[in-house]
Amino acid sequence: MQQIYPEGYFLSHVLYGLALSETKPLFYGDDQYAIDAPDEIDKELECLYSDKGTQIFPRNMKPTYGIFYAGWTNYLLAKKLTNQIVRDSSQVRLFEHNCDEIYQAFLQKKTPYLESYKGLSWPADNIVAIASLALHDKIFTPKYQTFITDWLIHITNYLDKDGLIPHKVDYQNASTIEAAKGSSQSLILCFLHDIDTVFARQQFNIYKKLFVDYRFGLPGIREHKKGISKDGDIDSGPVILDIGGSASVVGLKTMSIYNEIELMVGLRNSIEAFGMAYSSKDSPHSFNNFDSKKYLFGQIPIADCFIAWSNVQAFSSDEDKLGNWRWKFQLISFAILLLLSGFNYWLYRKTN
Repeated sequence: MQQIYPEGYFLSHVLYGLALSETKPLFYGDDQYAIDAPDEIDKELECLYSDKGTQIFPRNMKPTYGIFYAGWTNYLLAKKLTNQIVRDSSQVRLFEHNCDEIYQAFLQKKTPYLESYKGLSWPADNIVAIASLALHDKIFTPKYQTFITDWLIHITNYLDKDGLIPHKVDYQNASTIEAAKGSSQSLILCFLHDIDTVFARQQFNIYKKLFVDYRFGLPGIREHKKGISKDGDIDSGPVILDIGGSASVVGLKTMSIYNEIELMVGLRNSIEAFGMAYSSKDSPHSFNNFDSKKYLFGQIPIADCFIAWSNVQAFSSDEDKLGNWRWKFQLISFAILLLLSGFNYWLYRKTN
């Protein structure tokens, strides 16, 4: 993955760790599972803190290695500590140190967004970092809430023209370089919910209006807002008929968090259908007779990691209450089937 994506190695490990941290039966050692999640997450953290995990990030930044690296690693550590009653004291000290380093870096900046890489700033990375501070105040004695409140007020001065958090900003003055995109918005909203549920819901409502769309009766998340048609990039994944691959995969988790059950089910089932998923008990990664599932023929493991992380949140007891949300897709499919049948019959009559 590192050969394909700038952060392929890093994200593969951090997303797997996050998926484990949110899977309660794995975390609490349910007998039907063969993974001890806390130990497994520790292995992922070791990878992130290793030379291989840090090699693409410039060390001489504030916080160390930049806000992308600092934010994601600290958030994973926060999620692990959140789930533990008895916590490793060395990890608690590390978490406290990381939080303070992130906090101090923000205090020294006049604008609300720190650099992910030298001279480059993406708000999504900053929001992951702020979410780790918000989780600190839920786990331990609160110490960052006033700062977080002020930071949220600050970022409202730097929204794009639609009132959304931008995709990319100028690191010096936080002005918008690229307006909101579906891929980053889906991600931002997952972490913004940890920080402030009211502001997050306001942002979600705009996102839903501008980015949720339908193709052949099935829901998807656009990479660019309605009215704009562009190709994808390395972050967006494939963009087909304006629907973004990354935006829709992470959008599955977004819809779950914001209790949009019908959209969540539609996205999940569309990903299952068009993600070319297959399961096998022969995989070395299968355990206790559970199938090992891969998507896109298993060629893009980071896609598996994103889908696994998104699906952790995806179950809801309200799913059984849904009506036949598929009816538009079924009607379109039936119409296409009739047209194909009619065409075949016409060909048959013509050749005979």
